[in-house]
Amino acid sequence: MEWSDIIVAKYKEMFNMAYVLIEQEKYEAAECIYNEVITLSDLVQYQESKRMAYICLTNLMVLQKRMNDALICAINARNFSVDMEQIKQADELIKSVSLTLLKQGIEFERVGKYVEAYHLFQLIYPYLSSKRQEVVKQEMAMLAKHIAE
Repeated sequence: MEWSDIIVAKYKEMFNMAYVLIEQEKYEAAECIYNEVITLSDLVQYQESKRMAYICLTNLMVLQKRMNDALICAINARNFSVDMEQIKQADELIKSVSLTLLKQGIEFERVGKYVEAYHLFQLIYPYLSSKRQEVVKQEMAMLAKHIAE
């Protein structure tokens, strides 16, 4: 058995272990496993497993309603994508998470949490369509006035 076969077997074992932990709702432990996959990927210079770990982390963060972290993981998944299909997949994740954060920001604004809404809008702004960017830009200007008062 070659070393590459051993590494692939280790990745498979780690991803399966994380899946089992998620089924058992042991999210912190699963997150640690995915982070270990990322570390191992750095050591062996294998981007594909790193990208897959970030996609899994994105989904895990969404499951836990940690949307800010989900966005960061989705962006990292895109950064380690090597072909157009992978980039499209990561872009869809980023779009989905950004829209969820947009809704959360609107809700923050509605209940008077202007600073939180402003920060969320800042975070997602680069990942929105140009049409949504215009609307969010106006919202941010209005929020800045509320915050300054």
